[in-house]
Amino acid sequence: MVTYDPDADATYVKLTDGEVASTDMLGDFVSVDVNAAGEPIGIELLKAPGAVTAGGEAAVLGCYPSLQSAFETLRRAIAQPV
Repeated sequence: MVTYDPDADATYVKLTDGEVASTDMLGDFVSVDVNAAGEPIGIELLKAPGAVTAGGEAAVLGCYPSLQSAFETLRRAIAQPV
């Protein structure tokens, strides 16, 4: 599920239900919520869609390759705004 908070200019892609054990900051505009097992459960992008650059995506995928589908979902959401 993709949500957007216009007040914070933040887009969040929820990957799965679960409790956030920690948040990894991967640059100024991207953070990944992980569960106690270290598995990503959500990704937040500030200043989206401008923050979604090829370099930023590559940095996130370098740490969390399983987030490829989250970026695909995010690109679709940006292409078809509500």
